[in-house]
Amino acid sequence: MKDISIEIAKDNVSFNSAQEHVNKSHVRIESVECCRVFAIIAIIVLHTEPFRYGYEDNFHHQYAFIIFNQLARFAVPFFFVISGYFWGIKVQCGLGKAYTLLTVKRLVLLFLIWSFLYLIPYDVNMIFDYGLLGPIKKSFWCIRELISDPVKLLFQGTKVHLWFLMGLASAMIISFMFVEKGYEKSLIIFSLALYLFGIITKSYSESTIGIQIDFNTRNGPFFGTIFFVTGYILSKYKPNTFWIYTGLFLLTGGYIMHFTEIYNLWIFFDINPIHDFVLGTYLIGTGFSMVALSNHEVLMNKHMSQIGKYVLGIFLLHFIFVDILDPLTHLIRNPLGEVLYVTMVFYLSYVTARYMYNNKFLCRLIS
Repeated sequence: MKDISIEIAKDNVSFNSAQEHVNKSHVRIESVECCRVFAIIAIIVLHTEPFRYGYEDNFHHQYAFIIFNQLARFAVPFFFVISGYFWGIKVQCGLGKAYTLLTVKRLVLLFLIWSFLYLIPYDVNMIFDYGLLGPIKKSFWCIRELISDPVKLLFQGTKVHLWFLMGLASAMIISFMFVEKGYEKSLIIFSLALYLFGIITKSYSESTIGIQIDFNTRNGPFFGTIFFVTGYILSKYKPNTFWIYTGLFLLTGGYIMHFTEIYNLWIFFDINPIHDFVLGTYLIGTGFSMVALSNHEVLMNKHMSQIGKYVLGIFLLHFIFVDILDPLTHLIRNPLGEVLYVTMVFYLSYVTARYMYNNKFLCRLIS
């Protein structure tokens, strides 16, 4: 028993050392930090939905909504790829297990904390629709809906954007299990199979090759894994400034393919042209990530790179301001109002995240 205790103690010491090394060895690339800012603004665009409401009789504005929404689809794949890239660096340094355990634990904890925080009745706009108890009613309806759908609660939480946290955790666990066993080729095939299954059961579900199921495959590992794995593969190569040209080529080709797909699905199958992922989205996400990793001088901006470190906090917080400022879309129905809405959500989220980041207690909620 004594020998076993000694061995366990040694393992704990080595794991704690690995934890310290993981925490101290975070790699920062200035161009990536700048691109994080572009990506979080794109996510805010997705959730503020410029030109969606109040323009039903204006075809130009409706097309603007579709175009802006689909152009912003590079953001989520980018965050998956970059996460996989930095995970791959840790794996190559022999810190894969420690980094995976720490990160998954952190992601799940953030998911639980923010799922609870988003149940707090903060949306004062509900007062105008449902009286003084409107915010409380909204929280109650949310709880009732989630209780009736525990799978959605597990993978998405109480607010739609929180799916990313569990999606990233799932992708990381799957990748670690395959890489730990040395099954990298199988991981690539498996992640591709997940992606194709996700597409035919979501974007292509009502087409001739589609499959209709009750589960929303945007949640879970279906889409995020292939991007995470792509980031891991990219981590095996040394980035250089020429990556920006390869990335731009993939990005351009990806957008052409992406918009061609959604147009054909719309015309031939009458499928709504708003999609999370189609086949071309893979090229978009990979291309933008390569641009970000290039560290090209065009993407060097110290001010933006400083904002980059608050992006996780902005991501977690921003839906509070999306909900609170929502009346702006009804009061100012013009392009300037749409830009103002996005700008205010970003600015308020950034200021709040920055304040929380510099507070010893609150920083735990966003990092």
